[in-house]
Amino acid sequence: MSYAPFIRITRPANCLGVGILALASCIVAGAGTGMWSSIILAVSGCAIMVAGGNTLNDAFDLQVDKIVHKERVLPKGEMTTSAARVYALALMIGSPVLFLFVNRLAFLSAAASALLLFFYSWKLKNASGILGNLATALLTSNSVLIGGLVMGNVAAVIPLVFCVFFATLSREIVKDIEDLPGDSVARIRTLPMLVGHQRAGQIAALLACLCVLTAYLPYYYVMYGRFYLVAVTVVNAGMLFAAGRLVLKGSEGIRMTQKFMKAEMFLYVLLFLSAAVLRVTRGV
Repeated sequence: MSYAPFIRITRPANCLGVGILALASCIVAGAGTGMWSSIILAVSGCAIMVAGGNTLNDAFDLQVDKIVHKERVLPKGEMTTSAARVYALALMIGSPVLFLFVNRLAFLSAAASALLLFFYSWKLKNASGILGNLATALLTSNSVLIGGLVMGNVAAVIPLVFCVFFATLSREIVKDIEDLPGDSVARIRTLPMLVGHQRAGQIAALLACLCVLTAYLPYYYVMYGRFYLVAVTVVNAGMLFAAGRLVLKGSEGIRMTQKFMKAEMFLYVLLFLSAAVLRVTRGV
């Protein structure tokens, strides 16, 4: 029996991305505190939860994936749907358990995320696309909030929480525009299905602009200095470019826009992480 499908179905790159997000949040909230055992547990717990969520999502989205994502594990028949569901639940139950060794608030936040993730994959996504988008944005930004809870410094991560929330929500709408052919067959009530791809793109662009504004908050509240101001302006220019493409080109080249926004999200996380490290090591 090959174990490769059990790895690929979790989408390791996504898991790594959320793990880096949680790591960045922990360092932003408590750089220099030396709580590495708690940080390792938090990063592992967030990554495992995403792995479970991705697997469960694929199990429930099999019919849509047969149309728009034929390359995935379940459409290719490399794993049964029942095996994927059992595997997903094991991962999603195991994730909050890790936070029991951190602190109670982090555990409660992780447990709530696991429940929301299950409900999202089971009912919410197909019942209402925009509610599913909101759930995904909340879950992703909660990975940032958990870092603050783990380190006992929630205030330090609030700007990053909002930045990630708006960026994720914007990208989820863009992904729905990309998946419009499959969602039309499955009759999923996504935002592009309800208002059209052009209007949905405009809403996604507005959310991207809100992400840009919230990214300046750490400088406004004197959390970081001039290095951050210059760097965040460069990163924000990329997000504004993506927003402009959504308004001017609509669904044309939507896959490239979606991938570009994903890269921008990683750049925001790396920016916050770098700024936190520099603040501790050099005081800038």
